[in-house]
Amino acid sequence: LGVSMEYWYALDYYERQGFLTTFVAVAQDLPIERPEGYDEAQARATEASYAAEYDAGDGASVRRTVAEEQFEEVRPTVICIMNETFADLSVLGGDVWGYEGPARYNSLSDSLMTGDLAVSVLGGGTCNSEFELLTGIPLAYVGDGKYPYSLYDLSEAPSLAKQFSELGYATTAMHPNYATNWNRDRVYEALGFDEFLCIDDFEGAETFHSGVSDAATYDKILELLEADDGPQFIFDVTMQNHSAYDQENIGKVTEYSVDGMSSYDNDRLSEYLACIEESDRALAELVDELRDLERPVVLLFFGDHQPALSTIVNDALYPGEDALEHSLRIHETTYVIWANYDVAGNDQRAEKNDTSICYLGALLNEAVGAPLSDYQKAELVVREELPALSLVGTRLADGSWLAAGSDAEGLPDSYADLADMAYLEFASKLK
Repeated sequence: LGVSMEYWYALDYYERQGFLTTFVAVAQDLPIERPEGYDEAQARATEASYAAEYDAGDGASVRRTVAEEQFEEVRPTVICIMNETFADLSVLGGDVWGYEGPARYNSLSDSLMTGDLAVSVLGGGTCNSEFELLTGIPLAYVGDGKYPYSLYDLSEAPSLAKQFSELGYATTAMHPNYATNWNRDRVYEALGFDEFLCIDDFEGAETFHSGVSDAATYDKILELLEADDGPQFIFDVTMQNHSAYDQENIGKVTEYSVDGMSSYDNDRLSEYLACIEESDRALAELVDELRDLERPVVLLFFGDHQPALSTIVNDALYPGEDALEHSLRIHETTYVIWANYDVAGNDQRAEKNDTSICYLGALLNEAVGAPLSDYQKAELVVREELPALSLVGTRLADGSWLAAGSDAEGLPDSYADLADMAYLEFASKLK
């Protein structure tokens, strides 16, 4: 009947299509497809096998061993910042139109690791990037068009917040907007956060462009650290860079011009990049503040997705190219893991390590010596053959990509193994 749902505009769809038909369409969208041949006992055995392989390999390395010993001793605070629409658009032919990327971010030379980040969403769907980070479950196995924050009870899902809470960490999520956006008021509780700071907790805070500034959320992070000298896990979802980019509310901006784009779109691009410049400045200021703290802190910073206007830039500069390559370019952001102390087993020379969001939690915990679940250990082993995967496609060890939905014969067995393990850890537990 052509009845569908875009969850960002749920109310509009219900009003336009009618309640009953729309509700049925949503209900039809709920089930997560069971992997072919899935067997729970076999999936548990597969996960245990991969975990054992990790324990006998990288898990037994000197690098991991000394990091584990140090983590147990110092218990660093862990800060994760998912920065709204933060991306390095120099990947979109910036050398042609004069953009070199966020300078301060790109010059952070003492990080544990950094790299390109394959993401599943573009221009919106922030909650899906959150989901992949906090749970480690690839959206590639959940399904295109699904928003777990809106559809499922996540109380049985794996969660970084739960992991750190079990280690005795205080856990705080913050997002300076309405608590009900993407059901965060319920989702964060289900995922194990002790506290959620929403727009009500930022009364009188500095604003920039589309809301509370990045800098104001960073000030709130520093307040949390000052108030509690125990180990904390803090997850900050920022707001200032949110669309639209024709607001003309941030003063004079550096003007960029891409051939083939309208003056209106070039103006929007310039406004967006001015927002990224402010994010870059605020992040550098936060890093300086953290350097001066006399307590160990680890920082994971990444962008959730590119702005929707990236499609216009991409189409103008790369017309007629391969569809997969064209899509991958605009489904890429960036991440960095940094610490204000010398992490044992890591030379902290900004190792380049391209990946995807679903692996970030495991990479973070491994790098700083934090405990790993069997699922995270399995992810790290699978990642050797599948360095990145998203709703767009899967990257193989040789650097090539296969589009989502490609013939399974082109994928290693680890792809199906990870599908079974993700189903075991998430979909099989849904009520």
